[in-house]
Amino acid sequence: MKLSWLTFEMLEDTFPEEYRRSPVVKKWSYGITMPNGGDSMRSIQDLEGLERYKEEIYNQYGDIIIVLNQEPNILWYQKAVIDCPDFREKQRIYGENIKKALNN
Repeated sequence: MKLSWLTFEMLEDTFPEEYRRSPVVKKWSYGITMPNGGDSMRSIQDLEGLERYKEEIYNQYGDIIIVLNQEPNILWYQKAVIDCPDFREKQRIYGENIKKALNN
């Protein structure tokens, strides 16, 4: 789906275990992590966090395609994937630069 279509309610419906209410802290339990670009991820725990995330990604890449993955036994960092050639290229370059820095 396009990033602009993504709502917090969709995240709650797609990943109900990650968005259960904690009676102790009165916040959502964990949320899911979304790719930031490079090799970083961001935890989306509430509506405000999602809106900030969407704005930052939209400003960098436009209204990209985001895929929500519900497959069983999926790794935590694979639940949301951005399907954008520019985004993937930035991740690849960033990863190569990290490898170079660590090898020096």
